[in-house]
Amino acid sequence: MINKQWLPVPEYECCYEVCTDGHVRSVTRVVKLPNGKTRKIKGKLLKQKHTSDGYLFVSLSKNGFTRTCYIHRLVATAFLLNPERMPEVNHKNGDKTCNTLNNLEWVTHPQNLKHAYDNNLSKNKGGSHAFAAGVIDNTLGKTFATVSEWCKAREISYSTGRNILNGQKSRRIDLTGVHKITKTNE
Repeated sequence: MINKQWLPVPEYECCYEVCTDGHVRSVTRVVKLPNGKTRKIKGKLLKQKHTSDGYLFVSLSKNGFTRTCYIHRLVATAFLLNPERMPEVNHKNGDKTCNTLNNLEWVTHPQNLKHAYDNNLSKNKGGSHAFAAGVIDNTLGKTFATVSEWCKAREISYSTGRNILNGQKSRRIDLTGVHKITKTNE
C-alpha cells in the first residue's frame, strides 16, 4: 500500500497538486487582479468529471487559460518516472476510473492495445468495419499500432492488408493468429 502523497502538477506547480490516490486539489494562493489588487484563493479538492469514454478529468486554469487534463496522466506525470518517454498511461486493472499510483504504468501504444485486447477491454474487437486501430499478429509474436506497420512487416500492400483484416481470404497469410483491434464509433 502506497502512502498518500501530494506533489505539484507539472506546468501548474503554483496552482494545483495531485495525490497518489488520484485526487487533484488547488492550492491556497494569492493572485493579482487586472485592477492591480490582489485576492487570496483558498485551495480545495477539485470535482472530477467523466469523459464519454469513461476517463476522469479536471479543468485546470492558469494565466486566464483553462485546459482539460486526464487524472491518470496527471498522476503518472507527477509520480512515475518515464525514462523511455513512453507516450501512454495504462490502467493495469482496466478500470479507467481507478487512478491510484499503483494501478498506472507508462506504456507504448501497441502495449496499451495489447493490454486492452488481452483483458477484453476493447469494446469492438473483431468488428466488421474497416476502422482498425492496430493489429495483433501472434504468428509474428508482435502487436502493431497501425495496419500500415503490420503490412510492412508482412511485406504486403496496405490495400491487401486492409482487405485481409476485413475478412477477405488470403492464400499468403495464415490468419489464425491475426486479430485486428478496432476503433469504436461511439
